[in-house]
Amino acid sequence: MFGMLDYRAYKLLWLICLPVRLVTWIAAWGSIVIAITIGASLHYNLITYLSGSLLRTRSGKVHQIARAILFWFIKKAFFWLVDVVPAKAENVAEAKEMAVGGPVTWLGKKFLTDIGSWNENDTEQFAALMNWRARMFFRSTERVRKRIWRFQEMYEHTGKQPGDLNESERQKLVADLDYSWFEKAIINPIAFSATLRIMIISVAIVSLENSLR
Repeated sequence: MFGMLDYRAYKLLWLICLPVRLVTWIAAWGSIVIAITIGASLHYNLITYLSGSLLRTRSGKVHQIARAILFWFIKKAFFWLVDVVPAKAENVAEAKEMAVGGPVTWLGKKFLTDIGSWNENDTEQFAALMNWRARMFFRSTERVRKRIWRFQEMYEHTGKQPGDLNESERQKLVADLDYSWFEKAIINPIAFSATLRIMIISVAIVSLENSLR
């Protein structure tokens, strides 16, 4: 076993898990080609396909569970080989959490417990963690800035850290900046990928059926 600082451990663990993520991504999108090929060869109509999609949703959940179990074993092996040394964290347990979660973990802790020392660089890093759909379509960077400003103003006036508030109190302070259900569906990677796959396969099958008539 060897020691490694928490933020460096995060980078190493991310690289180790990268092949699994790539295989999962290729399998997910490769299934589109398979579904289109099978659908076209069996002359599926759109209704039949969509009915089958509902059944495949359950198999997708099984796939997610299997993926989670695989990552669990990888993390267990990683922490058996690597002693994570606190750098940004305060103790070993917190250092392990940061090694898994990365920037979102230590920035989240700073936001909740040390908003007084939060700076513009922290805001930019935190905003950059949002995916491209949130940044491009839903002004996530601007929303993050406004959220931070409000909590900083609250801290200046009351001395309370965001972590001193419960979840409902924090939500109330920034309720007007929250995402709608539609925006959340687009931003959420699982919901977005599933919707996009269904749309692509449906359009492809309909197009193939029309071309064969």
